[in-house]
Amino acid sequence: MIDVFYFSKTGNTESFAKRLSTDCLSITDKESDNQFILLTPTYFFGQVPEEVDDWLSRNELKLIGVIGFGNRNWGSKYFGRAADIISESFGVPVLAKVELRGTDEDVESVDRIIESLRRLR
Repeated sequence: MIDVFYFSKTGNTESFAKRLSTDCLSITDKESDNQFILLTPTYFFGQVPEEVDDWLSRNELKLIGVIGFGNRNWGSKYFGRAADIISESFGVPVLAKVELRGTDEDVESVDRIIESLRRLR
């Protein structure tokens, strides 16, 4: 079983998570019992939200991939940078990057990624 967790402060990541065809869990609601994919926003110039750092410190061994959210207005170097930092820190792949609330095509793409990983596990 692979869960999908997200963190959202402004609502963009949560809005995207609710559009996926799978149930997503907020990191503010619970710890992870299973392997999981994390959906995380990026703040300012490529910062991982403190809440995500704290939660990952308790759940990192079950992390299998990360999807980053951001705003291209911060520049390509910083777009979705939180996902890059988490990927480097925990040795997991960046599965996708999504701008703001994402498009319908982004939702379909992430749904396919999640489904393919679930088939492999």
